[in-house]
Amino acid sequence: MADNLFAYGSLRVNDIMYAVAGSRYLSQPAILKGYACYRVKNATYPGIIEEPRAETLGCVYRKIDKATWERLDA
Repeated sequence: MADNLFAYGSLRVNDIMYAVAGSRYLSQPAILKGYACYRVKNATYPGIIEEPRAETLGCVYRKIDKATWERLDA
């Protein structure tokens, strides 16, 4: 399995993505239309919710392999 990952929080930072994923991936800026990013109460990470006129800035990592998806999911 290889797929793309849209990151909108701390995973946008290449060094953090590497520390979590265990692999380096090239990223490119991206916008997720139709979603808004908000702080999550009592959390250090953001969350996104569907909002038709909103946009969330982030980046896309391409061709994420199965092992990396498993690390990210864990």
